[in-house]
Amino acid sequence: MPHDPTVTDFLADFEKECPPLVRRTDLKQFGFPLTPQTLANLAVLKQGPPLFKVAGRACYRRADLVQFLRERTTRAL
Repeated sequence: MPHDPTVTDFLADFEKECPPLVRRTDLKQFGFPLTPQTLANLAVLKQGPPLFKVAGRACYRRADLVQFLRERTTRAL
């Protein structure tokens, strides 16, 4: 029986592969499910994960991204 990936699997892989501090534009290469534009929109609305500016670029801490996803994950019926 093939393994069916879950949110928990994704988060575990993301935590292993993603550096501790990552630029918004680099998140796609780690499989992050939201686009940079969506994260920018959420930042303007103050609904996204905590944001840091490093040399003028939007960056996130890996731990904040994982927490953000865990808080917004719902179970399918």
